Amino acid sequence: MRPPRVAEALLARLLPRHERSEILGDTTERFARLADTRGRTRANLWYWRQAVSIPAQMRWHKRSLRLELQEWRFALRTLRKSPGFTAVAIVTLALGIGANAAIFSIVDGVMLRPLPYPEPERIVQVWEHNDTFGRLGGAWANFLDWRGENRSFEAIACYRGGIETVLGGEEPIRAGVTPVSEGFFRVMGVQPAVGRGFNADEHVEGADPVVLISDRFWRNQLGSTPELGEINLNVAGFPTMVVGVLPAMDGLEVRLGYLLAETAWCKGLATELVGGFGAWCRAQEAISTL
Repeated sequence: MRPPRVAEALLARLLPRHERSEILGDTTERFARLADTRGRTRANLWYWRQAVSIPAQMRWHKRSLRLELQEWRFALRTLRKSPGFTAVAIVTLALGIGANAAIFSIVDGVMLRPLPYPEPERIVQVWEHNDTFGRLGGAWANFLDWRGENRSFEAIACYRGGIETVLGGEEPIRAGVTPVSEGFFRVMGVQPAVGRGFNADEHVEGADPVVLISDRFWRNQLGSTPELGEINLNVAGFPTMVVGVLPAMDGLEVRLGYLLAETAWCKGLATELVGGFGAWCRAQEAISTL
């Protein structure tokens, strides 16, 4: 079934030569299907609309492309005439894109991606609140009260991170050092991959400093030696014994770094016993399901 001859001739005349046969073939096929299902009259009206609208749309599209190309040429000529402005604009765009990418990486790692620990939904962080300064890290004495009076959490532990000089590896490095209190691994649900965790007697005042090292430090600085007792590290000027290696979990080393027992605070490592400690808690199963 052929479409109206006048409309077909009009459409053929208005179409570009290199696209004429393809468009005419498609519209003729659709016209035939429409005539079979909805009748010849509706098919004729549809074909007339196509004969007018298709060339108009194609011309508008080409005009839009032409205007866009003109705008691009004008922009390039303007940038070429002002090299100083062009350099500033490029640097500004690069800094903006880089900053946004860095911020998204931080937000993704800290807020969007779940913590790399077993049952992360049960792990919560506790802060102190001051009317003047808002949210603050907890004081050591307050943490002892929290731990002693705790009835809501399965375990509670505190930490305080800092950057210290670590000697004893292949080369001296400045590394993150995180003193932690007793129960830290119970809160996080993580066990050392090599060696052991902290013993209870290593969390009392006067005990020798002990440390768990990250898997990356163990491999890159210590050659993955299995004899941890032969490793002698010096952390912030204090001889420290290595007792274990953290598992190579995604994000674990970034969040924890090196770990030291809380007795390190009493020896002056990282900080004096003042405020500013963060506290992590593992909620009891009954509470976490409410």
